[in-house]
Amino acid sequence: MPEETSTFHEINEIDDLPIVRGVDWKYASLKLVAVSIIKNVVRDYCVLADNDISELRGFYSDAMTDELFKSFRIKVHAMKNSAGMFGALPVSSLARLLEHAAQEKDFETISSLMEPFAAEWILLKNNLEEAFGLAPKEDNAEKPSVEWEELERYLDILEDSMSKLDVDTADYIMDELVKYGYSDKEEEILEKLKVTVLNLNPDESILLIKEWKSLHE
Repeated sequence: MPEETSTFHEINEIDDLPIVRGVDWKYASLKLVAVSIIKNVVRDYCVLADNDISELRGFYSDAMTDELFKSFRIKVHAMKNSAGMFGALPVSSLARLLEHAAQEKDFETISSLMEPFAAEWILLKNNLEEAFGLAPKEDNAEKPSVEWEELERYLDILEDSMSKLDVDTADYIMDELVKYGYSDKEEEILEKLKVTVLNLNPDESILLIKEWKSLHE
């Protein structure tokens, strides 16, 4: 998950937004009225980008059924809207072509566009992270450890907040959790939690929290 640096926080006006290939900030400002909202949408895009492509690939098959075409269309539609929201129009247009192909069950078009789209989607994420100063994840060796009692308290609060869809509390706890270093398995669970919390998926989040707790039983 990218971590916000001083560069990210120093962007406060529309004119402060960095030049990023394939992104039209003026278009974004018509949809998202505040720069703070644009920044949050960009950050969320970067957090979810890898998972989005992985999920889309899960619906892509040499023998696509009607159900897979439908799932592929729904997912790429959401990705189209996500990119279009902050003015990433070329990537959004590619997603639109894939959405139409899935609607028409046109596997040949999907097959020809899938890899170029995936490459552009991840390239955009990388360019945004660089332009906005969204630093890559730190090495856990550089992060402090956390006592299990404190970690368990965080996980209890996160579980409760997700069950109630208390977004503000869940976001606060996630911000606290990423400050610490963990084992490889715990880090794997944390990365999945970032996605399920951001997607407001309480069931998956609670399952991941219980899995994390089970490591300390």
